[in-house]
Amino acid sequence: LFRISSEYQIKRFFALTRDDTVRLVIHRFSSHTIQTLLLLTAVALEREVRGESSDLATGEDVDSDAVRTEMPKFEELVLKLVDTLQPMWSFLMLNEYASHILRVLLLVLSGRPIEDQANSKNSIKSRRSAKYVEDRNGEPINHPALAKQRTVPESFTTALDNLLEKASESISEIVARDLANSPVGSPVLQLMLSLQAEKGQLENSGSLLDKCLMGLVSDSSAHPRRDAVIGMMLQDVVGSHFLQKAVELMSPKLLQRFYKQYICSKLKELAFHPISNFVVQSVLSNAKTDQQLKSMIAEIQPHVGDLLFKQRPGVVRALLDSSIRLKCGATEITDALYQGLGASDEKERKELINLLAFLVPYS
Repeated sequence: LFRISSEYQIKRFFALTRDDTVRLVIHRFSSHTIQTLLLLTAVALEREVRGESSDLATGEDVDSDAVRTEMPKFEELVLKLVDTLQPMWSFLMLNEYASHILRVLLLVLSGRPIEDQANSKNSIKSRRSAKYVEDRNGEPINHPALAKQRTVPESFTTALDNLLEKASESISEIVARDLANSPVGSPVLQLMLSLQAEKGQLENSGSLLDKCLMGLVSDSSAHPRRDAVIGMMLQDVVGSHFLQKAVELMSPKLLQRFYKQYICSKLKELAFHPISNFVVQSVLSNAKTDQQLKSMIAEIQPHVGDLLFKQRPGVVRALLDSSIRLKCGATEITDALYQGLGASDEKERKELINLLAFLVPYS
């Protein structure tokens, strides 16, 4: 119904449900409706910023008594929604229905592209929501405005800053760790960290990331309990996904600290683990400096052969990706490949491409 509604009708529904928002976002079925409403709002907001939409009903939208009803702007409606949800943000992050709405709301506020709704791997919608639409022969919302960076009102920047700050302050260290390891809460948490990184607030002492990593950001000293928790996260399906995102966002200094304390000493063990090897790949592919990359190459060089021939070539590829991105370390990686493939002299080394293509050692 929303898909064929006018902007006025969408605004009116939005306004009528304000007093019942929380119940709607945590409900199994109505949460899908709110998701769709927010996606359509994201499209309309850009037109509103350009001054192309009207606050007044026109034509068939006019009330039966012929009195035009002035409606709030989409900007005001979204800000009201933020005010309503912010006090219980951490609770909603762990709700299987509301968490998807929080992600959409953050993307609407930031103006970031909202993933392709037709692609189940990239969709911001929950699997239940996508299946609900599919079962009823519905079409996903694939408006071009959702796939690109959108213009948003200036008030959204302030609202987003305030939301991230208050939500981060209200989340305790225990709750932060629960969120990092929760399949429901972690995607919202990762998006929040990504937005904080853009604003340069990711690695403040006591920040949300600091809480998730039990003080690693602000305290580099040994901490047995923290070591145990992060060690478990490395081998947990959800926790490892969180660490992959955290590594991607870390500064060179924090990445080096994380690498030295949790990866370097257990590199071989972690690289061959079915779950933690993805965190290792993330660390290697996100090397921040030339020196950092060369240090990582030196650490992994003795294991290149085993990695290539024991179903972990992705770890080696992560180093290659960093080498290409940073434009350094090519000689060191090539030498490591020669050693791992058993190609010692000039003649054998000429077969490098063939050896890599078929993943076989020189014999």
